[in-house]
Parts: sequence; C-alpha cells; structure tokens
Amino acid sequence: MITFFISCSSDDNNIDQELLLGQWFEIDKCQEQNYLVLNQDGSYIRRRSNNSTCEVNEYFTIELTGNFSISGDNINFNEESSEIIDNPSGNQIDSSLQVILSSKVKSISQNYLEIEIIIKHFEPGTSDIIWLYQFEK
Repeated sequence: MITFFISCSSDDNNIDQELLLGQWFEIDKCQEQNYLVLNQDGSYIRRRSNNSTCEVNEYFTIELTGNFSISGDNINFNEESSEIIDNPSGNQIDSSLQVILSSKVKSISQNYLEIEIIIKHFEPGTSDIIWLYQFEK
C-alpha cells in the first residue's frame, strides 16, 4: 500500500513582498511630497501633503518613518518619528504620532498599490478616520 500526502495551502490573503517593496507615488498628488518607500529591511518612509501639484504649495508636508511588517493582507506600520518638513502657511501643526488601528492592502500589482488605513479619532463622539491611499510606481 502506497500513501501520498498532499499538502495544500492558500496564499490568497498573503501579499507578495517583492511587489510591495520600492517607492510608490500617491496618485493625483505632487510626487515629491506624496510617496511611500518600503525597504527590504522592513523600514519605511512616508511623505504626505495634500498638494495635488508641485507648483502650488499650499499645504504642509509631513514625513513619517518607522518599520512595517506583513501579516496576511495586513500591513502594519510601526511609526517611530513624525516631522513637519515644509509648512508654507507658518501655522502651528501638531506632528504627534497617529494611532493606526488597522492598515490593509486592498489591491496590489506591479504598478498599483491601494492601502486602507484606519486611524483613531480622539475627539469625543466622532468616528475613526478611514483613509484609502492609491499609489503607482
């Protein structure tokens, strides 16, 4: 009698880390101020502003750094630093660390990345903030 053991596993919810690594630019935003870099060593740099073009710089730019890890289709960001790197209005900006409740890769391909991030909203009686970021290489 011959017995065969067949092992099946499903990677449907796992992210191809090779696709994920590299520099991603937020779609329809100034690329110099809106990008995400995911490094092979697990570190990341996230630069963010609301400026849609680089010619008109009306919003502040913040740079976030830290480490990330992958679990299933979740991408967990461990934010270690937050710094305002450009503030054209001169207004005082709170650059304290955000509390990320969850972050999930909704879609990924060679040239497209979509991440949903839910951030804790600290104002009483308000819902948490859900941001959907779309990036391209």
